[in-house]
Amino acid sequence: MRSILTASFARVSALSLAAAVSLAPGVAHAGIEFVDQFRSRFSTQTGDGPAVTDLGYAFSTRLFASAPNFYNTVGMTGPGGTVDLTADVSNPSVYSYGSSLFASKSDMDAAFPIAATYDYLATSGSGPDATSLTPGADDYPQSTPYLAGTTYSDLQGVNAGQAIQVAFSSFDTGGSASESFIFFTIFDLTLGQSVYDAGFLPATTTGVTLGAGVLQAGHSFSYELNFSNRELVSTPGTGFDSQLGFDYRTSGTFSTSAVPEPSTLVLAGIGAVGILVSSRRGRRTAR
Repeated sequence: MRSILTASFARVSALSLAAAVSLAPGVAHAGIEFVDQFRSRFSTQTGDGPAVTDLGYAFSTRLFASAPNFYNTVGMTGPGGTVDLTADVSNPSVYSYGSSLFASKSDMDAAFPIAATYDYLATSGSGPDATSLTPGADDYPQSTPYLAGTTYSDLQGVNAGQAIQVAFSSFDTGGSASESFIFFTIFDLTLGQSVYDAGFLPATTTGVTLGAGVLQAGHSFSYELNFSNRELVSTPGTGFDSQLGFDYRTSGTFSTSAVPEPSTLVLAGIGAVGILVSSRRGRRTAR
């Protein structure tokens, strides 16, 4: 994993490197509206309850500009070197970087130390903008997210034509985060698109209800349950505080039933008989 990250650091433009060396407190930040950093642990659920396997850790960061494609280059410089942030295709006002997956938290922290200072330098036709932040300390959740009870097994082959109850495990925030939220998303693997997104739920949320028809029959899906602690840290020389996120993310997969449940077929048959009887009565009346 470290070799992949080292290669990423090596892909730094000469312009970004030269600008990082000349970074000074007097440089403006006019086009920079917000900066954040996230440190996330990724896990996968394979059965009911806490049947969760850790996959690794990743670091990510974003810089929000005042307009789409405002900057030509955006870089973040830390103890491990400089990485390039690129404009998101769906939202070109946001420039982002995400590391590859590290095998452990210690590996991630070695590449991106929590107590270090990170300098952000963005260049445009009108000149450079810069800011910096120092995270300081970890503030991870104190519990692992997963689908509680029998939710995981209930989803396997579930009838998409009925409402679906999804139960969450308890979120122990630890009590020191500025804010704590739960995020639950479902991605339709068959269609290649997001079909459900419940975000910024209170940390006390115990689950959600998926309405009938939210999911399509015979499709494969992936879900992610995210417990997120958030902190605001000072960003010297700017008019905003930067945000730090400490996330525990658990994902899993399931498929919906390809055909309606037997009870649905029975009801459909009863309905068809009713229509047929009504039609015959109508013809008799007309005669």
